[in-house]
Amino acid sequence: MDLLLTVAVDNRAAETLTAEHGLSLCLQNDAGTTWFDTGSGTALEKNAAVLGLSAMHCDRLILSHGHNDHTGGIPFFPAGTTVFCGKDPAAPCYSRHADGTVHALTIPDAGLRRLRECRVREVAAFTRIAPGMYASGAIERSFPVVSGGHFFSDAACTLPNPVPEEIFLYLADGILITGCCHAGLQNCVACLRRNLPDAPLHTVIGGLHWCDLTEENLQETARFLETLKLRRLILLHCTGASSAEFMRRRFHGVVSAGRAGDRYRL
Repeated sequence: MDLLLTVAVDNRAAETLTAEHGLSLCLQNDAGTTWFDTGSGTALEKNAAVLGLSAMHCDRLILSHGHNDHTGGIPFFPAGTTVFCGKDPAAPCYSRHADGTVHALTIPDAGLRRLRECRVREVAAFTRIAPGMYASGAIERSFPVVSGGHFFSDAACTLPNPVPEEIFLYLADGILITGCCHAGLQNCVACLRRNLPDAPLHTVIGGLHWCDLTEENLQETARFLETLKLRRLILLHCTGASSAEFMRRRFHGVVSAGRAGDRYRL
């Protein structure tokens, strides 16, 4: 079975669906049904019903990191669900916005309660979690991180939080899936190459947190993308509209912006 990937939650949505600041993907292939992230919590159940998707048929749930725009929908999944995540996704996290306001990003209480009822498997290192499916574990930051956002472990914003629990998902036929890519795409690809040196990579899909990048950072990122020779780059969630438009112009026919309701057979 080819991979059928459905965008269940995104910042943008098809007319009959609900948009929210968050991300959730449903993957269906020979490895069963895999959910990747859960959105902020208000859109997943409604969108899943419209799209004919059910959390009851979930072989595994992947949490890319603990931020509440990826974990707010955890209660949608039944007790006993197998959950793969990085180390300590429930650690406190806050973001400081450009206007100086501070926002809590920690997994909501309802999600924490449901996680305690699930089979949680922390992935420390690159791990095969199903046939042809790998979770990255901790992503080494060998290259400078080019992404937006300022995150902290305390509400006073004195302790920087680099989102160390973040993981990505790799499918062995050449597809890399990211939640927010706080570690930076170059570090994610380097992690893949260290662990599977000969692994193909033709498609990247997910949030890339390119919001608020400088012109220099965008050009630098574009040069790196050129080395990958991707066939498809599907931008979602936190990538940033202006950065997505820049990449669409630079890589015409390769880059597209997705939305909730989109389905891709990869």
